[in-house]
Amino acid sequence: MAREATGEKYYIEISVSKCSLRLYEVAPDSSLKLIKEYEVATPRKGIKDYPRGEGKVTGAELNPWWYPTENIKESYLKKKKISLSKSIPPGHPLNAMGAGKIYLSHRTPQGENYRIHGTNEENSIGKRASSGCIRMRNADIKEVISFIKGGETTVIINL
Repeated sequence: MAREATGEKYYIEISVSKCSLRLYEVAPDSSLKLIKEYEVATPRKGIKDYPRGEGKVTGAELNPWWYPTENIKESYLKKKKISLSKSIPPGHPLNAMGAGKIYLSHRTPQGENYRIHGTNEENSIGKRASSGCIRMRNADIKEVISFIKGGETTVIINL
């Protein structure tokens, strides 16, 4: 697969319907070499607002804190009878970010960044199960972050 020269080292392609994330290395001639394909959890069917199209990785971190939105807090209380605090520390069983998170330039209608992140619900991987973000197994998110840290990376999200 050839692309226009961008100077990028990596390229990520996500298929929502196939619940897959492909990580590519960008060669000097801008061709793409598949490094690895990962099974992921993608937005549930019926969710209107989720990331689509081309964007960029804007940051990444390991062992992140989680700051649940008001909508997520309401959902946890209603569906799981769990009252979440404003912040959940790394390693906590309720931390939905898991072992790492990658910030995307794709924005929610409320102006927040969508993320690719680890999960505390690895049984959701391979399913359309999220509220908008892309979930990965914790070992996989750490692996992807080890590749892309410090470099500009394009992310394409297709149905």
